[in-house]
Amino acid sequence: MIAEYVHTVNVLHEVKPVRPGFAVLIGLEDQILPALLAGIDGAISGLSNVAPGLFVDLVRSAREGGRQTAAELHRRVLSLTALGAHSDPTVGAIKLAMKELGVPVSLTVRGPALPAPPEAEEDISATLHAAGLLPAQREA
Repeated sequence: MIAEYVHTVNVLHEVKPVRPGFAVLIGLEDQILPALLAGIDGAISGLSNVAPGLFVDLVRSAREGGRQTAAELHRRVLSLTALGAHSDPTVGAIKLAMKELGVPVSLTVRGPALPAPPEAEEDISATLHAAGLLPAQREA
């Protein structure tokens, strides 16, 4: 994954000086904040379907110089990457997470992708809690 980041930074250094309007985007969630700090324009993220506001706030904080806030938001984004353990590709887990958050979405995915298995629901819910997207669970 380091290679993708290095490539992105190289594109910034080689292309932006001659084509300043060229938008450089990153697609890996764990690289959004470092790439923003390096000067990219934004991100394309599948996980942003789960929590679009979180990703918008991350980009805004990084651009406006709120590095402490951006770092905290980045940690929350990183916690969402755990969704990838529940389906390959991640789309099944993303859809299940969206449904858990109240988004009216079908859990159907197109092959060869498979939906997240029902037993992943508890782990996905825990991931959403860790990312601060669901209220804290009460102890019984």
